[in-house]
Amino acid sequence: MLHVILLILKIILWVLLAIIGLLVVLLLLVLFAPIRYKADVSYRGGKTMQAIVKVRYLIVSFGLQFSQETGLMEQTIRIFGFRLGKGKEKLKTEETKAEESKPDIEEPDRKKEEPDRETEESDRKTEEPDRKIEDPKTIIAEDITEKPSKEQSIPPDTFDLESDIGDEIPESEKKARGRLKTFFAGIWNKLKQIWRFAEEHTPDKIAETIQSRVEPFKKKVRKIQKFWNLSCTVKTREYLKRYIPGVFRHILPRRIKGYVHYGFDEPYKTGQITGYLSLMPFLYQKQLSLQPDFYQKVLDLHLILNGKIRIGYLARIALNINLWRTLKVAKKIMNSK
Repeated sequence: MLHVILLILKIILWVLLAIIGLLVVLLLLVLFAPIRYKADVSYRGGKTMQAIVKVRYLIVSFGLQFSQETGLMEQTIRIFGFRLGKGKEKLKTEETKAEESKPDIEEPDRKKEEPDRETEESDRKTEEPDRKIEDPKTIIAEDITEKPSKEQSIPPDTFDLESDIGDEIPESEKKARGRLKTFFAGIWNKLKQIWRFAEEHTPDKIAETIQSRVEPFKKKVRKIQKFWNLSCTVKTREYLKRYIPGVFRHILPRRIKGYVHYGFDEPYKTGQITGYLSLMPFLYQKQLSLQPDFYQKVLDLHLILNGKIRIGYLARIALNINLWRTLKVAKKIMNSK
């Protein structure tokens, strides 16, 4: 009986060891298997542009293809070499956007409008009463009898001298007086505002407001100075200075193939750009050629970029104990009052 129990325990331990071993292998694959990327880009004077990007990691690969001529973007995802999905997306250019923004103008149906007009005319004829032709003499006589004179319309109690005088003033003079009144009223309101501002903003109050706004900024500056001079911060700065350039070198493409043919309107600009590019030694590789053109404005290129990124390399830098300790201290200092 004891022998059977020990045998079962032995089998269980071997199974556990196998599972742990598989997990360790998977972890090592995730950390040290490179993420490979490749890009093929071609551009010719603004006329045609093509780009193909491929990214591979372990059993998964992702592809992206774009062409300016067709305006289509194709996406592909593969697992173990089998395609999961293929999507094409048409990118909207300025011409297509303008066409879509145009409203759909429908031509009116003339046949439908004609009977509507006939019905409207018939309705008008029925609604309008028959007008009788009247004598102009009778019309004038009725107007004279209906309209009272000025003396009859204005009662004697409502007589105002200023209104009668105002009627005699020309309209141009009235407009000029109104403009002057509004102009002086605006000046008076501005003077009132300046006086109120001077009463509210005395030198003491101005000094208090400035101090109240500057004090929080001073506190933040003191906190930053305190954090910057800590021993853990100094160690973290030295650590980042040492490893950050290596991170950029690790991420950037390691191989660049192709050519770049470039030129500007003025020859001296082409010479300046060529001088700046000469300060970057990684551009002058054996399989990459830079071709300056001093006679015409041109930009043609065809580049093939290859590179790889390892998650383990980035994780080794990010999982530094001193770095996380510095972040924890910085959080405490900034949240303190």
